[in-house]
Amino acid sequence: MSKRIGPEAMLRKLCKDSPADLALLETDEFKQVLVANIELMAGKSANSARAFAREYSAFQQDWSDRVPATAHIPVRVFLAEEDPTVDLAALPMLKAACPWMQVDVLANAGLALVFQHPETLIPIMAEAARRAASGAPISRP
Repeated sequence: MSKRIGPEAMLRKLCKDSPADLALLETDEFKQVLVANIELMAGKSANSARAFAREYSAFQQDWSDRVPATAHIPVRVFLAEEDPTVDLAALPMLKAACPWMQVDVLANAGLALVFQHPETLIPIMAEAARRAASGAPISRP
């Protein structure tokens, strides 16, 4: 799609259902980074089409048989309120089926959640990385 309509037009098309994602494209710094990433992925030297296809296929799979295996470890799920791929109406079912998971819905966020809430997400990811690097056992509190 990027090669056909251009990287910025592709991003606008992908982000059309999320005001928060569209707002990122109005910020020059973010727009430059996102467009550069799309150009890199679409470039001849990168073979990202195969990786994108695998990611998309994995996203479409039913993971429900694997989720119970996470019951003994801390699981924190962050959902973006404006992510068109997420059905927030199904959240009560997720919480009922997986009561060990901490599920947070972040407002004013879409597909670019990590760019929209770095002050929330980066410290959590950094702490998880520190714990993993230290070899500390992973268990739920």
